[in-house]
Amino acid sequence: MKPLRSLFLLSIFSAIPFGLTTADDWPQWRGPTRDGIWNETGLVNELPDGQLPLDWSVEVGPGYTGPTVAGGKVYVMDRQPKDRDATERVLCFDSSTGKSLWTHEYQADYKISYTAGPRASVTIDNGKVYCIGAMGHFHCLNASTGEVLWHHNLLEKYNIRMPIWGIAGSSFIYKELVIQQVSGDAGACMVAFDKTSGREVWRSLKDRAAYSSPVLIQQAGKDVLVCWTGDSLSGLDPVTGNVYWGHPFPPSRMPIGIGDPIVDGDTVFVSSFYDGSLMIRTPKE
Repeated sequence: MKPLRSLFLLSIFSAIPFGLTTADDWPQWRGPTRDGIWNETGLVNELPDGQLPLDWSVEVGPGYTGPTVAGGKVYVMDRQPKDRDATERVLCFDSSTGKSLWTHEYQADYKISYTAGPRASVTIDNGKVYCIGAMGHFHCLNASTGEVLWHHNLLEKYNIRMPIWGIAGSSFIYKELVIQQVSGDAGACMVAFDKTSGREVWRSLKDRAAYSSPVLIQQAGKDVLVCWTGDSLSGLDPVTGNVYWGHPFPPSRMPIGIGDPIVDGDTVFVSSFYDGSLMIRTPKE
């Protein structure tokens, strides 16, 4: 992989005269409601020939995180292999100009496969940045300044059974909690933290981790957090972590669930590289 790559703005079409001048925020992995749906109006039906006009581009280091956009800012993470120990970075740019607004950098020694950078997208909520690196460095930052509000080294704190390709699930906000797939010992596959203080609120499941991010569904009038781990597809109470239901889905070779669960009515669908697909119908009560 090349040491640098280009990050292109989500406002790439703003210079094209098709009536699209502003865009909705994209403050977390797969958008505002975590379902990959973009509700912007005035979309183009045909693209012009040749290179699309660019508002701006900047060079960033290697990584797999998709950019998120909120409050006129773009957030992304990368890795900086240097002469000294390698680091991960959280980067913030002005969404109109590409100007660098702040950078938070910290040491991150990789002991995983594919060492080209962090995996999970940054989550923005109420003026705060929640971001997790490939080795479990979990930060809450001020979204305007990059100031560290709290930090956990999850690898050390929870004795993570580190997945082969590192931590990849993006942080999920539920009311006053930030929920993360951790794969720690002592029943800490999924862990919820107070989003203001970073204090652990609950832990759940003894499963190994996969690479999927949790999603929220409505079931029998209740919010249910659907988690695809390395060993099961489970529905949790997002307030307490109690298990409402679970369906075993053990891997034949290794945990490799990557895509988020897809929800359609009362059915939930996941698909794995080695082990095929699974669809369940959620209980009505």
